[in-house]
Amino acid sequence: MKPTSIKWLAGLVFFFPLIFGCVQSPQPQAPRAKKTCLECHPDYKTLVTKEGPVIHQPVASGQCNGCHRPHGLVGGAFLKSDPPQLCLRCHQKTLEELRRQTVHPPAQKGGCFLCHLPHSAPQKGLLKKPVDSQCLECHQDVLKGVNKHQALEEGCLRCHQPHGSDQPDLLQEKSSSLCLSCHTDKTILKKAHFNFDISQACIQCHDPHSSGQKSLLRPSIHQPVTKGECNSCHIGRGEHPLGLKGDPQEGCLSCHPKETGASHHLPYDRGKCLTCHGPHGSAWSPLLSKAPGALCTQCHSTQKVQKPGRQIRSEHKPVKDGDCLACHRGHISQQKSLIAEEPGKLCLSCHEGIKKGPIAHRPTAKGQCLTCHLPHDSSQPHLLGKEEKKLCFSCHQKTAKEENKFSLHTPFASGRCSDCHDPHYAQTKYLLPESPNQMCFSCHQRLEKEFKGEKVHAPFARKQCLTCHDAHAAEYAFQIKRPLDTICFDCHSQVGQMVRREAVVHPPAEKGNCQQCHRPHGGEKPWYLREDLKDLCLSCHQDVSNYWRQGVAHPPAEEEEGCLTCHQSHAGSRKALLKAPAGKICLSCHKIDQALVSAHNDITPSPKSCTTCHNPHGAPDERMLWPVEHPPFEKGNCLPCHGGGR
Repeated sequence: MKPTSIKWLAGLVFFFPLIFGCVQSPQPQAPRAKKTCLECHPDYKTLVTKEGPVIHQPVASGQCNGCHRPHGLVGGAFLKSDPPQLCLRCHQKTLEELRRQTVHPPAQKGGCFLCHLPHSAPQKGLLKKPVDSQCLECHQDVLKGVNKHQALEEGCLRCHQPHGSDQPDLLQEKSSSLCLSCHTDKTILKKAHFNFDISQACIQCHDPHSSGQKSLLRPSIHQPVTKGECNSCHIGRGEHPLGLKGDPQEGCLSCHPKETGASHHLPYDRGKCLTCHGPHGSAWSPLLSKAPGALCTQCHSTQKVQKPGRQIRSEHKPVKDGDCLACHRGHISQQKSLIAEEPGKLCLSCHEGIKKGPIAHRPTAKGQCLTCHLPHDSSQPHLLGKEEKKLCFSCHQKTAKEENKFSLHTPFASGRCSDCHDPHYAQTKYLLPESPNQMCFSCHQRLEKEFKGEKVHAPFARKQCLTCHDAHAAEYAFQIKRPLDTICFDCHSQVGQMVRREAVVHPPAEKGNCQQCHRPHGGEKPWYLREDLKDLCLSCHQDVSNYWRQGVAHPPAEEEEGCLTCHQSHAGSRKALLKAPAGKICLSCHKIDQALVSAHNDITPSPKSCTTCHNPHGAPDERMLWPVEHPPFEKGNCLPCHGGGR
């Protein structure tokens, strides 16, 4: 190391402590006071106070972050997890209850907040309402009967668990044990049950909540039970008086003889009566062990009706209500699938309103409703078996081919056949609810308004739309049935003959484009022209009016319908569609007299040559001469060419 470097290093070692010692060390800052969530969100404090005196423990202790995330890129009080996982992190007892055999559906679906409030509530357990009122929000039907079970006064939780239970219907314990915990007097019980010791299956015959019958009996009671004829089925004596006399199935058939029919319900056919029925009583007639919908779908799984992943857009009301017996018999039927009646009659027993007229759709007339509809549910509206268009076209194949045409009626193109046709019954042919003419105007109201008070084309006035248009599709625009001119000439035959016969044809008429000049439905102008005649002609023949503003117009040409003074409108034998030879037309107004001869330098003009010198529509001055003249003619010197002859 060089000596100079050694001196720098020694100096740095000497002065560094001095420099470091002179810099003032920073003073420790006092810790900032933390704010609670409610200090920044005072509105929640008001809400908590307003909702009730019972406060959720985390809220009471200010531990908002027990449930909510404190940070996030997006503003909002986001929960740490969704209910019920969020709630069950603390409520372990409820977690245990949810692991039992029967779970309250809202709790099973995580609907904790259907019954509870998250921050504070007016009721214990953070319930929104008192327990019984909360239960009756969903279970109002338990109070339908006029006779109420006295136990209801003790509240729902006297018999039920709120979240989960190992017993059916969320019961605290076995139903019979619950009943006998109050109904302890065996003497009274025995007397009420025809001297039988009944200690189980109480709710088979009795409704535990309310009933329209005395003793809270179910609406459907086995007849022997109501009469106390227990001996009909049970031994009734000895050590086991409630023992059955024999095979229960045979016991049923002894009173309910087996019926015969074209189709049999399999359990009925096998004598398995108790598969569907209870032996004593039931809430559902006739002694069904469950509500019909739930009972039937035990075997007839909805998967047979509804394929997985299939979206249901329509559902038959009896299916929706679980009222399977509205259409099916429980035991036997003379129809397939245990249908109660012939399909057509069965459907009409509810859908009588479809008879809107004397004309019937063939499947409807034959009662073949299932040709178009499914009986239970469908991915299409109105229980249709297929998309409406595909369904209609499966039979109406000739109509289906019209889809390939150039111009399609909007409902037809959209497959909305029922926009125009009634699929069942109608007043008129083709299953139309009204005459085709009226039908069109149910959608095309604008046309009626547009021509209100104006002169209208005769077919339009008579609403004979199908005279010109096709109802479904056509090869021509606006569903015109044929080329437009052929349709027009059907009625306007004289015009048609002229157009086909004459040598000179007005170009729009020659092209069959009648609507270039005429409005097909009507209008305020003569002949339903699109504009006043003069304006209409000038829209194409603009040169005719070249001198009308700065010059002189030929008076007939300037008149409103003056064009037709000299010209044909559709066809003619002469050039420019003139009605007669040009000179003859001129002489119809301009007689050859002395004044005319004098105006022509004493030369008698030939009628054949008027338009040689004169513009028949207008010119720069009143002589009506063409703007470019032969120089001798311009000077009035005819002799160089005509030699003085007249």
